[in-house]
Amino acid sequence: KEQGRPCITVNKIQPQINVLSGYQRLNRYDIDFLPRHNNDQAKAKVRKGVTKTILDESDYSDEESRVFLDGIVCGIGWMETYIEWDYDTMDYQAKVRRISPFSVYPDAESRKADFSDMKHIFIADWVDKEELVINYPEHADLINAQFEMYDQDEEEYEGDEYLFYQRETKKARIIQKWYK
Repeated sequence: KEQGRPCITVNKIQPQINVLSGYQRLNRYDIDFLPRHNNDQAKAKVRKGVTKTILDESDYSDEESRVFLDGIVCGIGWMETYIEWDYDTMDYQAKVRRISPFSVYPDAESRKADFSDMKHIFIADWVDKEELVINYPEHADLINAQFEMYDQDEEEYEGDEYLFYQRETKKARIIQKWYK
């Protein structure tokens, strides 16, 4: 600073992250179902075909890489399997997607590293009013009233982060609680 030279920052972590991420992408594993007995051969083949179809339609390899990167950077990555319904044809597709590690809150009482002993998990998403009304038309009046109340009240902050409502984007934080 005294000599008027620019400060230089050398990021030594990013190359390591790139190496690990590249290694994961180059060494992918396919999910396989092996029969336990000779008469399970057909079942294993069907399960493998169904799973492969679901993973292909979900762009699983990219989602898996993103979850792996979350695990490297944040310490844990999260993925969700869900059903996407087409109500016009009453058909569905099973899908897989990454969930931001900043949106997932596992059971605080869980002690195992793989969370196998957790009883519940919270997933928080920012959703706009129109999406909520479309998904829950029977509660449209309640949703509209709640958004009006949010617009009139003061915003709640935790540090620099909004807790439950963003006035600029008109989005509310919806928290799902999933029980095991």
